Amino acid sequence: MIFVCVGSREYQFNRLLKEVDSLIESGVIKDEVFAQIADSNYVPKHYKYSRFLDEKEFNKYQDEADLIVTHGGTGAIIGALKKKKQVIAVPRLAKYGEHIDDHQTQITGVLAEQKLLLEVRDIEKLGRSIQKIKEKPIVKVYNKESDVFGLVDQYIEENSKKKKRKGLTPLAKSAILTPLNLLYDISPKTALKILFRLKHGQKLDLKNPKTYSEKLQWIKLYYKNPLLPKLVDKYTVRQYVEERCPEILDKLIWQGFDPESIPWNKLPEKCVIKVTHGSGLNIICKNTKLLDRKKTKKILKKWLKYKFIKCYGEWFYGVEKPRIIIEEYLDNGSGESPEDYKIMCFGGKPEYITVDTNRFTDHRKNIYTTDWKFLKGVRMDFPNGEPMQPLPKEVTKKLLNYASILSQGFPHARVDLYIVKEKIYFGEITFTMGAGFDKVTPYEFDLEMGQKLLLPEK
Repeated sequence: MIFVCVGSREYQFNRLLKEVDSLIESGVIKDEVFAQIADSNYVPKHYKYSRFLDEKEFNKYQDEADLIVTHGGTGAIIGALKKKKQVIAVPRLAKYGEHIDDHQTQITGVLAEQKLLLEVRDIEKLGRSIQKIKEKPIVKVYNKESDVFGLVDQYIEENSKKKKRKGLTPLAKSAILTPLNLLYDISPKTALKILFRLKHGQKLDLKNPKTYSEKLQWIKLYYKNPLLPKLVDKYTVRQYVEERCPEILDKLIWQGFDPESIPWNKLPEKCVIKVTHGSGLNIICKNTKLLDRKKTKKILKKWLKYKFIKCYGEWFYGVEKPRIIIEEYLDNGSGESPEDYKIMCFGGKPEYITVDTNRFTDHRKNIYTTDWKFLKGVRMDFPNGEPMQPLPKEVTKKLLNYASILSQGFPHARVDLYIVKEKIYFGEITFTMGAGFDKVTPYEFDLEMGQKLLLPEK
C-alpha cells in the first residue's frame, strides 16, 4: 500500500494528488493508495482519501504502507524514516501556491543527499521514482546518531568559519540551520549542545550549569512558565505592564492582523510600525505622508509570516498570533533613537545595566553595575563604547524600581527601558538574551552572572 500525506497546512497540494491519479490511470501505480489531502481542492478519482487524520489513524496508515509519498515536512519525513519505511518526498513549492516559500526543499535536499529517501521536485518524475524505489529499495537505515549528526557535522564544517551573517532574514537563517532544526525535532538537548559548542567553543553542561550562558540553555529546555509567550509578544505584554506600571507605556495608535486595514490617513506624521513576534522588525516612519504604503504593506505581510528559528529553543516566541502595532515615535530631540537601558534582573533584583548606543549604525554596548560603575572590557557580543555620564540618582532609582516590578517572579529577566525628555518608557522584556548564544567575555563574568541566576526546580 502507498500512503500519500500532504500535511495539515492550509495550502493546497493539488500537483501531487493529480499526478498520483494520473499514474494509477496509466498503470504505473498498481498498489492500493490512500491519501491524506488536507485543504487541497482537487478530489482524487482513483484512490481513497481523508482530509485529516488523527494521530492514531495517521500512524496506522504509516505502519501499513510499503511506500510513503510525503510532502517535505520534517515531522512526516522523520516519522516515516523512524518506522524504516521507503520514502519519496515531494517538497511544496511557492511558485505553485503550495507554501509561502521553498524551505521544504532544504529539508528534502539534505536527506536525499544522505540517501535516506528519494526527492521529487519535478512532479513528472514521480512515476519513475516510484518504479526506482520498488526495483531498488533504499537500504540505508535512518539512525539519529549517525545520520542527523552527520548532517549537523556537515553544517558546522561549512558554516563555522563564517563569523557573522549580516542581513539574513529569519527565513534565510532557518534555511541555513535546516540540519539543526531537523535535529531539534528529535533531540532539543542535542541541538542546543551543538549550537552552544559552535557559538561558545565549549561543551554545554546541562546537569550542572554554572555560567549565565549555560543556564539560559537550561531555562529554554525546562522552564515552562505559561506567562512567557504573552510577555515576549509586543502587544500582549502591554496588559502585563498596564497592571503594574501603566505610566511607562507609550501610546498605542493602532493594532491589527491585516496590513490592508491600517488607517493610513489617520496616522500621525511620525510613528513606529512593527510586528509583535520578532526582533528588529520595525519601520521607523518620520513622515507618514511620504511613506510608500504599497511597499510597507508588502513588508508587513512578509514579516507576519516569519517564525522563530526552531533550533534556538525559544519556544515561547510566536505562540501568540503575530499582529501589527503602530506606536508613537519617541523623539529625544537629536534625531537619533533614544538610548536603550537594559536592566539585567535576577530573581526580581536588578544587578546590571547595559546601555546600547548607535543600534542601527555602529552598535556599541556597555555594561555597568547598578551604581554606574563601568565594567570596562566586559562584552556581550558587541564592543564597548565610550562610558556615559551616570544618570541622576533619582532617575536611576526609578529605572531599577520599574525593572524590579516587572521582573518579579522570574529567575531572570532583562527589562528594557527608554528615557525620552526625562520620561521613562517601557521597551520589552527578554528572558533568554540572545538565546544564550551571545558571546560573554571574559569567561569570569559569564560565571559571575551565572552565580546570580538561581534556577528553579524542573
